[in-house]
Amino acid sequence: MTAQAAPAAKEANEYIAGGEPAQNRAVVQLEFTQNGGLARPAPSRSKSSQPESHQMISAPPLRLKPFDAADVPFFTSMATDPRVTKYVGDGRTWDQATIAEKTNNALRDAPLNELGVARWFTAHRDDQPVGVFVSTRRESAVEIGYWVPPERWGQGIAGAMIDAGLEIIPRLFNTNILIAHVDPNNAASARVLTRRGFHTTVRENGLDRYIWQVGPFAGR
Repeated sequence: MTAQAAPAAKEANEYIAGGEPAQNRAVVQLEFTQNGGLARPAPSRSKSSQPESHQMISAPPLRLKPFDAADVPFFTSMATDPRVTKYVGDGRTWDQATIAEKTNNALRDAPLNELGVARWFTAHRDDQPVGVFVSTRRESAVEIGYWVPPERWGQGIAGAMIDAGLEIIPRLFNTNILIAHVDPNNAASARVLTRRGFHTTVRENGLDRYIWQVGPFAGR
């Protein structure tokens, strides 16, 4: 794959996903360590030091933070809800063993070039978790996904998390290709991806494969 510039040592990032109503924008506060890993979230800057666009937000933004052990119960509540898992994998809810396997992998501090390594992020609004954005290293790309609890559907949270992910993930994993797999019956999820430049390519194991990349679309 074509590599992008490696992240600068301890570069603090604060990003508002554009193109959405103010209340749906996502603020990302993360630090990248010298080897490309994630440090703990950087302290918030004072309002006076923020760009003007940050001061124009009239509703609480989404803040993405690295997933940690305290977020496991929130994720479990979604992974065991049939409304949420309807379009995930085989459509069945996850058992505790699967949840433990996936969350433990997300919490591992493994090298980002290792196949299968995951980095998850929890979206917060008013200090309450409202979604989880996931990313996983595959052979030729990084696969992304997103989880939103039913009571938060229709609030633009998935789109805001993807906007933030498009800013974070290529630099974090040093990649220019992202993919996502979507159930063909999940029109809402397909729509949120295509609006952000993802293209559908092939169907794999009953799921449509979407691809996004920096630079000209390769159609792979």
